[in-house]
Amino acid sequence: MEYYLPTKIVIGSVEEELKKQVNLFSPIRILLITGSQIMRKIGLIDKLLNLLEGYKVLLFEGVEANPGPELVQRIKQEADLIISLGGGSVIDVAKAVSTEMKKPCIAIPTTSGTGSEVTPFAALYDMKKKKKLSLTVNFPAVAIIDYQLSLTMPKELVASTGIDALCQSIEAYWSVYSGPLSDVHARKAIELVANNLEDSWQGNEKAKEVMSLAALESGLAFSQTKTTACHSVSYPLSIRYGIPHGAACGLTLPYFLEYNYQVSKEDCLDKRGPEFVRDRIREIVGFLGLKEIEEGKRYLIDLMKRIGLPTKIDFDMEIVLKEAFTPERVGNNPRLVTENNLRRILKEIKK
Repeated sequence: MEYYLPTKIVIGSVEEELKKQVNLFSPIRILLITGSQIMRKIGLIDKLLNLLEGYKVLLFEGVEANPGPELVQRIKQEADLIISLGGGSVIDVAKAVSTEMKKPCIAIPTTSGTGSEVTPFAALYDMKKKKKLSLTVNFPAVAIIDYQLSLTMPKELVASTGIDALCQSIEAYWSVYSGPLSDVHARKAIELVANNLEDSWQGNEKAKEVMSLAALESGLAFSQTKTTACHSVSYPLSIRYGIPHGAACGLTLPYFLEYNYQVSKEDCLDKRGPEFVRDRIREIVGFLGLKEIEEGKRYLIDLMKRIGLPTKIDFDMEIVLKEAFTPERVGNNPRLVTENNLRRILKEIKK
């Protein structure tokens, strides 16, 4: 078993921590990468620029959801340090830029869900070919977790990113690559999300603070295991039908919980065997505070509804079936996913 995490994690106020962390790299030029206009409207960009006074800061604004690889090339410019301020897409782009430039990256998440600040993966999208590109990139050198940056998230983003954190941690726990250390983080994330996501969605500040830690824990878990079938199926739902990433993952999560529990010796992909997989699923249900698999399935569906996410959507069954099998995700699932079985799951979420 291996567990590799070179990212320095700093939990605290960005006002107090950013300059200290930046100074460790002694940069002359800093490339600051941010997301949509809301970052400027709520004053976060100006706040960081003020904190970075004394350095030459090159600013790139406007990374949107589902960014493409061409954006990485457009952003690249001479700099000694990359800083990302935003959600998962912004951090993924910054990691790709820093990897190509061979420069360190400081990740500052403003959402509570993706865990991208502590993973070596970047999701980019070829929208012409309607295809997701999964890149292996360098870990950020530093992650600064300041929950106050997430307080302005709109409710729909709280819901989608929160479900993403839950899905990532559950998938990490049942992944064929799960191990004792990833399990610790996955379990903690599942419990934190189960106990805080709904309150966070309703505006409770303490719950929002805990959800920032839940997102971090989920990233620490799946940084080692990768994700599984739920994420694989989510990609065409997001790319073709505009379903937010986390919501798209959550659509099939209840059904894969049940599906993976029904694993047999013949279709088990986990070398530890089908009974080990079934124990995993029972433990996941226990982390949710429940006892029966059916209870867990119903809980996940009802949670989606309670926080305003869809549990059924309209889509072209044949297109999704064709595009849902990404080998690096489906192969991590503890039970073999066949086209017929996936068709049955997709029927459950189709309007």
